[in-house]
Amino acid sequence: MPKQKLSEKEIQKWILDYLLANRIGFFWRNNTVGVYDPTRKCYRKNKSQVNGIPDILGILYGQFVAIECKKQGRKVLDENQKIFKDKFELNEGHYYLANDIDDFVSWIRELEYILKNEI
Repeated sequence: MPKQKLSEKEIQKWILDYLLANRIGFFWRNNTVGVYDPTRKCYRKNKSQVNGIPDILGILYGQFVAIECKKQGRKVLDENQKIFKDKFELNEGHYYLANDIDDFVSWIRELEYILKNEI
């Protein structure tokens, strides 16, 4: 019987738990839904909010890190996410598309090693 693929939410939770348990940097879940307007019965987007912001943001050894989570095996960013990623990396941020736990652990450990040794 094939192993069930992890959902986007499960990957987000696992990554945040892993980072916290292993005391890696300072990371948080980026909630971008907006503010609920009970009169209109919908979410209002903040005018200063940027489209395509990743699910998890954080700081690791003074460097800004962004992690976009997708369902296990999914490797496609939407157009706004691609634009954000390009701008983020252009400004020397570290961006990762997380869709596999083992690959994420390898990436964050390598990034941690590189940044720690740059200091």
